[in-house]
Amino acid sequence: PRSRFFLEFPKQFHDPLWTLSKIAQSRLLLTTTFHGVMMALMTKTPFIAVTNQNLIARLDSPIGETFSKKRLITIEQFSKLSSSELLDLISTEDIDEVKINQYSISSENWLKSALTQLQ
Repeated sequence: PRSRFFLEFPKQFHDPLWTLSKIAQSRLLLTTTFHGVMMALMTKTPFIAVTNQNLIARLDSPIGETFSKKRLITIEQFSKLSSSELLDLISTEDIDEVKINQYSISSENWLKSALTQLQ
């Protein structure tokens, strides 16, 4: 309900783990942001990303290669999704967990190296 949305909105800023747990409990995440896509991938939650220029630019990276481009749609395409297309997007078969783990390890190693150089 709308009232619950407004009551729980501040929790997103004060407790990021609460936000991740809510996403993990979802059957499907609808997002317009890079962070939404990242949280869906982190929690293995199926998602649809309604595209905009910023999101497309940010997903032009190795992380954008970890899922099918069918998840990136315009608002017009979203409004015309059929039931079977929606059911297909609820599946996570196209999300490549191996690539996500490889990218995560690579990013962690890069960050460790960068922080070590600062010391």
